[in-house]
Parts: sequence; structure tokens; C-alpha cells
Amino acid sequence: MNKTINLAYFLICIIIITSCASNKSVQTNTDRENFNKQFFTNKLFYGAMKKKFKDKKEISILDSDHLITNKPVVYFNKEIKIGVSDNNSLENDLYAKYYIINSDLAYVVFWANSIEGISFIVVNSKQDKNKWNILDVTYRNTR
Repeated sequence: MNKTINLAYFLICIIIITSCASNKSVQTNTDRENFNKQFFTNKLFYGAMKKKFKDKKEISILDSDHLITNKPVVYFNKEIKIGVSDNNSLENDLYAKYYIINSDLAYVVFWANSIEGISFIVVNSKQDKNKWNILDVTYRNTR
């Protein structure tokens, strides 16, 4: 009887772990690259960058923890060039603090300096699962 209870407990644990693993963040590089492209080329993202950095034409994002990508990448708009890399220099405009992507929701936070942050809430479209839309942009002090 005790072996049966242990086996049932073990099977329940396996089922729970499997269901949690299936609900984890975006897994494939293609899904992540698709999200990155849509996020960094979104009009609201560029509006937030223009609001924060005024007339700046190039914005550098430090991704030292490889939250966004494992390799340097550049995104273009008509007016602004966004560079993402792990190159730590004094000329970085933003630092990637949080970059959490799940199947239907993403939360992205950049720190502009040690006391100011910009956060984005991004949702996946119900009609088209390959389309991401920025729902909210918030500017906050981190202290």
C-alpha cells in the first residue's frame, strides 16, 4: 500500500512538472527573434525612445546578461537605429534589466541610468498569435 502511495505521489509530481515546463517562456530562437523584431520596430517603442532621448539618432542597449540575444543585433526605423550588444561601454543609453517573454505576455524593462527605468507590457494578439502589440509604456524612478 505504501509503495502505491509513493508511486501515485511520484506520478503527480511528474505531471505537475511537465505542465509547468510546457507553460514556460518562448522557447525557440525563431519565436524570440520574431518577438524582438516586432518589439524593437514597434511605433510605440520608437515613440518611447524619441520621448526619452529627444533628437538622438542611435541608441545603444547593453545586454550583458544576454536577456535579449546572444549576439549583437541592430534594428532600424526611418529615424532611429537601435543597437543591442553585450559591449559594456560608457556610451550605452539603456541597460536590459528584465526581458521576460511568455506565450501570450511579455514584460520588458530597460534602465536608462541608475535611477530611471522604462517598462513595457507587450501582449500577443488573440487573432494572430505571431503578432505582438505593446499595451503599456511606463517611465519610473527605480529608487
